[in-house]
Amino acid sequence: RTDSLRRPLPAPRVAFSCYASEMFDVFTGEWRLEPLEQGRSKSTRLTYCVDITPKGLVPVLPLEWRIREDVPLNLNALKRTVEQTTRRI
Repeated sequence: RTDSLRRPLPAPRVAFSCYASEMFDVFTGEWRLEPLEQGRSKSTRLTYCVDITPKGLVPVLPLEWRIREDVPLNLNALKRTVEQTTRRI
């Protein structure tokens, strides 16, 4: 993807924030989608980045496990939203 001057466009992204949480002072992040082309084959690289500041002491390993478990749930929710939005267009 390039603009009219053939400069690369930034990867599309979906930013998110949790505004009210009993567990976190900060929970923000983003999903980045990067189109990949190899010859005739096309795919997309999906990157997930999160910035977390817990309220109080939180053990790192259980927190990382929870995030890892939630990523597939979030991906499925994002997929459903995109599919529903696309159908309306």
